[in-house]
Order: sequence, then C-alpha cells, then structure tokens
Amino acid sequence: MPPPPPAAEGEAQLAPREFPEAAGQAAIDSWPEEEQDDFRRAEESGRSFAPAAPESVNERWKGGPESALYSVQLDNRGGGIASWQLLDETYAVGFGEEAVPIELVTRDDENTIVLATPLRGLGIGNLSEALFRVEDRGSQRIVFVLERNGIEVRKIFEFDPDSYAFELEVEIGNSTNRAVVVDFDVEWAASQDDGNDFTEQSLIVLANDEVERELLPSVGSGGFFSFLSSEDEGPTTNEGQIEWAGVSNRYFLAALIPNSRESSIAKVVFEPVIPGKSAFMRLVYEDVEIRPGQVVARN
Repeated sequence: MPPPPPAAEGEAQLAPREFPEAAGQAAIDSWPEEEQDDFRRAEESGRSFAPAAPESVNERWKGGPESALYSVQLDNRGGGIASWQLLDETYAVGFGEEAVPIELVTRDDENTIVLATPLRGLGIGNLSEALFRVEDRGSQRIVFVLERNGIEVRKIFEFDPDSYAFELEVEIGNSTNRAVVVDFDVEWAASQDDGNDFTEQSLIVLANDEVERELLPSVGSGGFFSFLSSEDEGPTTNEGQIEWAGVSNRYFLAALIPNSRESSIAKVVFEPVIPGKSAFMRLVYEDVEIRPGQVVARN
C-alpha cells in the first residue's frame, strides 16, 4: 500500500522534542501488558514508542452543560461523555413523582465513556483511559488536553443549548523530531439496559448509501441475530463513504457525523466487549501523517 498522504500544515508550529532512547528488554517487561503490545506494534511498523508518563498531576473531573433540552456530564478520564439525559418530560421514564429523565448513555461501569479516542497509533498508550487536563470548562464549551512525550491531544466539545446536536473536534500536535502516522478513531460504547426503550438497542451505520444495523446482543457472537451482520462471528466492519454511525434503540439514535465528505472516507467496526451484553462502535478515519511541528484535526 502507498504511504498515507501528509497532513496539511496546521496553524500552530511546535518546537521539536527528541523521543526518548529505546528501552531495554528488562524495562519493557515491567510495563503494563497493554503498553507492551503497543510497543510491539510500533516496532513492527517502524514507529517510535515510549510508555505513558504518570498523570497524577491531573485530578479527576466530571461536569458539563445543562439546558432545557438536556443535561450532559463529561469525564476527563478518557475525555468523553459519561451521561446524556433528555430533560423534556415527554421522554421521561416512569410517571408522576417517580418520573426520571431518560439516560441515553448505557455503560458497563463508571469508567466507561462514549466518544473515547484511543489513538493507539501515536505510540503513547491507550488514551481512552488517560486522565486529561481540563483546559476550559465554559457553560457550553469543554476542552480536554493531554501532553505525552512531545505529542499533544486536544478534544474540544461545543454544545448548543437549543439543539441536541453538538460538535467534537480532536486536534493532534507533533512537537517531536519525527513524523507520526495515526488513524483518528472514536468509540461509542453501549451496554444492555433493562428499560423497555432499550430492548432493540443496536449499533448502526449508514455506509455507502446502505444502513447496516446489528442488535447489541449479537455483536461478535455469531448467534441468533448474526444474520444481520456481514460476518458469522467476530467484529463487523464497514468501509467506504460513512455518512453517520452510532447507537440506536426503539425511539432514539445517537450518531457521529463526519463534517465533510472528504473526511467521511472511513471504517466502522462493531466490536464486542462482553459478548451478549456490551459492545462499541468504532469510527476510524484514514491514516494521516503528522510531521514535526504540525497540528491536524478531525471533526
């Protein structure tokens, strides 16, 4: 395959920084298993890799905007959304004094978020578990920043109090002395919920003018519902022109929409977490090369 095209020059210019020297085998063996895997993948592709630096300086933070339409809680662990509730009484669960807002984010535990960005190709660990610094926590704008080994990742959330739509921009700056190649990937997690509205919860994508849907219990199982999938078992993959992708249930659809047709050439993967119970949709943009001093972004 030909190498990916270089990214367009970003407005910001960053001062180069040297990568750390390659670690010895004894040091590598002491890293977490996940970082050892990232190191091996980097070696195979000819990239550099350094283990994640401690992030104790960043404190855990949760918060976010609220309007007449919704209440959103973001989490700086992974830099994503932990809760999205609809406040319109029309969508409430229950009746009378027992009615509560419907929750659209279904997850396995308190650390699961939607709009996680692992960005493993950067060679600085799995960023879906990283503790980001909160750079801006305005009423409708939240900005998370992470700096590791000369790479800076910024996630910018922009909300509209009068709309359910919002924008997410992911910026990556390279201040090292080497080019890095990365695929921008964004994940939306989902887990089985006991509510009636979630009995038909599915991962869904509009790819190449066709809608592909897979019920959550069938993702990766090859079970009864696998006839909805393009494969008998394992992750389901759709590639090409991606109009949108996300999670749906009986009444609602939460979807990621690329901001241009050029950036919508991508791959969408439905992958199980706990087979039969939880899974995630991963939207992966085409690889991009980020040269020293460049900043590139995807919306």
